[in-house]
Amino acid sequence: MNPYLIYINLVMEFVVYIVFFALSSCTTGFLIAFYASKETSWTACIVSFIGWFSSFMLVAILPLDIYVVLNNPSEGSIKLLTVIWNILYWSGFILCWGVFSIYSTYLGSLEFTRWERFKRALKKRAFYLSLQFGCALAFLVVYLIFAKNPTFKGTRDLVMALTSTWGLSQIILFLSNGIIGIPKTFLRNSNPSTRFKIVCCSLTLEQSVLEKDKIEIIEGLTKLRMMETRCGEELAAYIRKVLESIPEPFGSLPSLDYEFPLGRNISMDDVSAQHYVVMGNVKEYRVHRDKYKRLLREGVFLQRLIESTERNLDYIDEPGRSEPKNAWEKYLDYLYLLWHNKIQPKLYLVLAVIAIIYGIIITLGECTLLWPSLHQYFAPIGYLLSLNHNYIAIVLIMGPALGMFIAYTYYGLFSFKLSKFYGLYPHKQTVSSSLVYSAIYTAKLAFPICYNFLLLVNMSSMSKPVFERVMGVINLVPVMGDFQYVFPCIIILFMAMNACNLYNKVMKALTLADYAFVVDVSDYSNQAGLDMINRERRNQERKARSKGVQRSPGVKDKERLCLNEGLMGAKKSKKAEKSDKQQRKKQKKVVRKEEKEDEPWVVSIDFSNTTPLLGKNKKK
Repeated sequence: MNPYLIYINLVMEFVVYIVFFALSSCTTGFLIAFYASKETSWTACIVSFIGWFSSFMLVAILPLDIYVVLNNPSEGSIKLLTVIWNILYWSGFILCWGVFSIYSTYLGSLEFTRWERFKRALKKRAFYLSLQFGCALAFLVVYLIFAKNPTFKGTRDLVMALTSTWGLSQIILFLSNGIIGIPKTFLRNSNPSTRFKIVCCSLTLEQSVLEKDKIEIIEGLTKLRMMETRCGEELAAYIRKVLESIPEPFGSLPSLDYEFPLGRNISMDDVSAQHYVVMGNVKEYRVHRDKYKRLLREGVFLQRLIESTERNLDYIDEPGRSEPKNAWEKYLDYLYLLWHNKIQPKLYLVLAVIAIIYGIIITLGECTLLWPSLHQYFAPIGYLLSLNHNYIAIVLIMGPALGMFIAYTYYGLFSFKLSKFYGLYPHKQTVSSSLVYSAIYTAKLAFPICYNFLLLVNMSSMSKPVFERVMGVINLVPVMGDFQYVFPCIIILFMAMNACNLYNKVMKALTLADYAFVVDVSDYSNQAGLDMINRERRNQERKARSKGVQRSPGVKDKERLCLNEGLMGAKKSKKAEKSDKQQRKKQKKVVRKEEKEDEPWVVSIDFSNTTPLLGKNKKK
């Protein structure tokens, strides 16, 4: 081969790695900035960065593996890649299943000293590790029974087979949710009217969740205060410390007027468990309160967007909007309306079509893995790779496909929420423990994702990548058989359950709604949400009037017009300015009075009039 071409290839590989490194770093940094709360420590951010970054960088390493294999590699390069994959796998295994898992549990503990939190984390992880070790020991016994010549390499392969089996089962579950969920999300966002109806139903749901969390917070505080009166002085001092650690305005809420059944001997574990429940309810309330406010703003904007479209306006009639001073400002208003009304919906529609096409290809590939002769017709990536062995071509062929595969899988993972225990909440609402746990889970799934993707690529007619040689050990365990080919076939069943929303309905019927991916908001009334949006819209317009902002012409309702008509005009006299100032003061008083009568209940946290849940042990 020409040395000049070799030099060009090396330069291009280096450039590709720099690009992938920059993209992975930016994506990971964006996720941390988007999800991490303000209280997240820098160590939690570093651990999360390592987990997410390592999983994204595999997209860059895997094409290099395929490129080396397809171009007559030497024995030394094969050994080097084998060492690299083994180092990456086992270092990630030790960190994700050991060190980082303990740290995630440590972040979720609520003890007041680091040593107590560390001991609590070790106890919890010891329990889970004992269960995992028990399952692994059972498979090891089966392996020793069936294996003719058990060796250390066989035991190591067994561990890799178990983790790969666990990862493949999780991938198929999350992948089925992403293949259905991503196109559905894009299609919903492509129609402003549909988005508006969903926002109205979501507001009704959030209101009921907030009311439930509100009552649960008061119940938890009541239990803690009852524990304080029924235990010794040492434990009572600890409970007082717990009550002081609960942030305001939640810590000063009144107790309920009935008693809860408590055990005779109240221990430190009981207090810690109740503290964990109360803080979980507080976090949930904050998350849903933030989501409620964002839904209100989105609902008001969509309502104004739909009204502007129906009235054929060249702008979105928003509160505080002043009339354009020149043609350029008028053109910007028109572009703003055009983007939200025409371009953005069409873009969502195109993305939905692309997601559907990729989803169909992945689904057909997964369902035909068990039949190689049929699978080769649904593996276009493998066919394209056989035509061109250039590194840049391999990256361009595999990059988008592997990126979409990762996006489908992580969409399901990021959508999954376990109430009061785990959940990724946008707009800086995710606590440290959930953030770190999500990054750990992502890193655990990275290798099984690449393994399953290589099965879909179907490189049977070419040399197997080094990655597949290292990881392709699931079929070595006699009990599992061809698990990597059989289990993906049931993805069509999971997809049907997600498309018909059967999974969420089954979880709800089993009283396990907290384990659902997405809550179905269609069961909630959209009229109540519409009333909340109308109320918020009136509040926004009152605030705009109280600030004396000139309204744009063309609004039918005369009450929306600005009271200070000369605000944007020439300079007024002192007497006119004084009268305008007095008039604005009067208007502010009227607006404040109206806001108190019509303000959404969630804006001010008032729990004094909360109706307690019905209890059997009510005081006489």
